Amino acid sequence: MIHKIATILWAAIAASLLLISPMAFAHGGEDDEAIAKPLDISIAPRFEAHGDAAELVGVLADKNLVIYLDRIDNNAPIEGAQIEIEGPGLKGIATAMNDGVYQLPAAALIQPGIYPLTITVQAGEISDLLSANLEVGAAVEDVVPANQPSHKWWFAAGIGLLLVASGFIALRLRHQPKKLGNR
Repeated sequence: MIHKIATILWAAIAASLLLISPMAFAHGGEDDEAIAKPLDISIAPRFEAHGDAAELVGVLADKNLVIYLDRIDNNAPIEGAQIEIEGPGLKGIATAMNDGVYQLPAAALIQPGIYPLTITVQAGEISDLLSANLEVGAAVEDVVPANQPSHKWWFAAGIGLLLVASGFIALRLRHQPKKLGNR
């Protein structure tokens, strides 16, 4: 009887582990062991500036300043513009990419700090002199430790403890003296 109980207990534990373990590691496709990627453009340092006819948003992505230039009245991209940017350690004309997007190498702006920028925009009848401040915070590598502990070991340790505990219970049930009852 005790042997049957222990066998049923072990079978229940094994079945529950088989059902639980695949779900514990399913996280919607992300790779927990992935190498840190460069700073995502959605959280990258940025600035915006508005003039009489144009508005722009600048995003520091990797070591480049990506500039999105639009008309203020209808938010349409402005193509064929000449955008000159000056700042601490930076002076240059941005290169057109596509649909009102421009790029300028800006390795001088990757260190944490506040960078005042002067921006000159010329595109046909549009001529604006803009100013903005780009605030660069600590790099992601500085904020988040590179070797974050994995939580998978907690799951493995929990399974191990569950198996050891169930083994002790099974041994204890096996070595209990059999009660002699009235037959």
